[in-house]
Amino acid sequence: MIDRAEAIPFDVSDFRTIKFDHRDLDSVADALEQLKAQIGEIEKGTPIRTPVTFTLMLQEASKHQNKALPEEAFRELFRQLKPE
Repeated sequence: MIDRAEAIPFDVSDFRTIKFDHRDLDSVADALEQLKAQIGEIEKGTPIRTPVTFTLMLQEASKHQNKALPEEAFRELFRQLKPE
C-alpha cells in the first residue's frame, strides 16, 4: 500500500500495489476493498508475486542454467512472470 501522491519505488513497481489517499474516505474504502480482494486470492491459493518470490524463481531457474528447464518448471516460471 502506498499513498497515491508517492511514487512506487522502481524495484517493486511491477508488483501489485494498492494506492490510496488517506484524506479521501472513498479512496480509503476502495483500498480496503482491494486489500480484501487480494487477501481472498491468497486464501484461494493463488500464487503471490513479491520481490522475494521473484528472486526465488530466478534462483531456481539459474540451477538449470546449462540444461533445459523441466517443462513444468518452465510453465510455472512463465506463469509467475506474466503481468497481472
